[in-house]
Amino acid sequence: MGIKKMTDISRYISMPVFSIIIVAVLLLDAAFYNSIRTNVETNCREIGNARLTWVQQSLERYVTITSVMEGRVKEPGGPMSPIGRSWRTL
Repeated sequence: MGIKKMTDISRYISMPVFSIIIVAVLLLDAAFYNSIRTNVETNCREIGNARLTWVQQSLERYVTITSVMEGRVKEPGGPMSPIGRSWRTL
């Protein structure tokens, strides 16, 4: 009768312990998920900002190049190219 009584007690104790373990695992899983999600959002934001900076720098470089080309086209006498000149002046 002692073994049967011990088996009955372990059956009633194991269910609450099992439930507590399941809840603890779910809470840990939620905490890890939140941590990973935050890290992914931070990484995506940093990568996005880096790419945006690169695009802005590229646009500024192209604006500068365009301004230089505009200045060359508006120069008196035109740019230094043989197009439109006679071959005798070269």
